[in-house]
Order: sequence, then structure tokens, then C-alpha cells
Amino acid sequence: MNALSARLFGTCTVSVFDAGDLALCAEDGVVVDTEHGPDFAEVVSPHLPPALAGRRPAPRKVLRPMSGDDRRALQDKLVQERYAHDYCAQRCESLKIPLKLIRVAYALDGKRASFFYTAAGRVDFRQLIKDMAHELRVRVEMKQVGVRDEAKMLCGCGTCGYGLCCSTFLPGFIPVSIKMAKGQGLVLNPSKILGVCGRLKCCLAYEHHESRGKPKPAIATYADDAV
Repeated sequence: MNALSARLFGTCTVSVFDAGDLALCAEDGVVVDTEHGPDFAEVVSPHLPPALAGRRPAPRKVLRPMSGDDRRALQDKLVQERYAHDYCAQRCESLKIPLKLIRVAYALDGKRASFFYTAAGRVDFRQLIKDMAHELRVRVEMKQVGVRDEAKMLCGCGTCGYGLCCSTFLPGFIPVSIKMAKGQGLVLNPSKILGVCGRLKCCLAYEHHESRGKPKPAIATYADDAV
């Protein structure tokens, strides 16, 4: 497997993809397969050690290098997403809908737009969807995410000074408990053990052992091989 890491345009999350027979360089534009369909991405690292790539779920494929038409489509997509984000935020304020808009993602064919948001509870956005579908002329999908997903999408720096683990190299969220902090003798001060998302830091799991005789969890080695 020819594994590489790439970042979707408009996001800061780095994911692993299988490039197949393609010879690519850092900063090359590519079209990749994602769980939401094909999307544009930029190569971060064109070669990953097989051991690192093997620790993650089976990677999705790099479909092709970006062409001139793809680059023009990317620019149109980014403009559409910015307009849709501003319009949605404006309508939420006018309709007094209590949600926080995180990100808007258009499909490559321009027929579907996903709006990611956080909210304290259930939200009635039926009128909002009607207004946006009429204005944007696309199929609107509202997707509620948690505060950890919000931090992953928006990125940022942790108290360590590095980029957030969830936005850079973690393939998924790790179950974390206060027991992990206690077992490491850490001061149970919220400013020390909570991340920017307001939840327990993912890195609490890196040095956690159920006993000295047991090996560290495989996730603990990710930090050493971060891409």
C-alpha cells in the first residue's frame, strides 16, 4: 500500500489515504474518497511508514491528481461554502434558532450541502432548511456534532503548544476517564486536565496503564509518529 497523509481543503484534519500507483509530492492537490463522497485535498506527507499506516483503519483511496478544472471547481466550492455559512448564520439569528454553526461542506457536484452545528438540545430548524434550500438551490443536510467534533473541525493548539491531537494525527476519539488522570498522579485542576473542547484531554490515555506489567496501548505510540 502506498500510504500518504492529506488534508481536506477548508479543514485542518489530516487523514491517511492509499495513493495506489500515483507518484505525488507534498502540497499536491488531489481528489480523494471520503465518507461523504469525493472531495478535494492537499498532500501533507507523500510517504508514510507502513507501520504507522497499518495502525489505522483501512485508508480510503486517492482518486486522481487535481486537474485545472478541479482547481476551478475547488475555488467555486469554497466561495459557495463561505456564502452558505454566512447566510445560515444570518437566518439563525433572524429566526432566533439556538445553534452554533461550525462548518459548511458542499459536495463536489454542488447538489448537496452539509451544515455541521452544535446545540444544547433539540432544535426546530424546519423553516431554516426551507429558507436555505430556496436561497442556495441545494439539498440541505443538518448534522449535529459534539464539542469534541467541533474542536476537531476548527483545530487549534493545546496547552502543550502543539496542534490538537484530534485534528492532526488521531484516527478517532479515545475513551478517556478521570481515573486516568488520578492514576498518573496529576493535579485534578480543570485548567490542567481539560482540553479546548471542555472535555478531558485525549492525551491522558497516552501514559495510562492498568498495571506496570501491561504494555502501553497502541494509541500511545501515535504521538511519536505524528504526521
